[in-house]
Amino acid sequence: MEDLNKLNEEDLSILKNVVFAKHNYGFSSEFYQAYFNLFHFYNTDEKRKNRTKDILGLLTKSD
Repeated sequence: MEDLNKLNEEDLSILKNVVFAKHNYGFSSEFYQAYFNLFHFYNTDEKRKNRTKDILGLLTKSD
C-alpha cells in the first residue's frame, strides 16, 4: 500500500485500467486505447477482433 501512495493520479488511473485491458476491454478513451495498444498482451490480431465492453463476468476475485 505504501508503494501506491507514491503514484500520482495518472499512474493510479493507468494501473486501475490494466485490469480492464487484461480482459480485452475496448476503451472509449483514445488515451487508454492507444496506451494499451503499445503492449503485446493487448494488441494482437486476435485480441483486436474480440474487444468487449462486458467484462463483469470475466473479473476474478483478485481483480
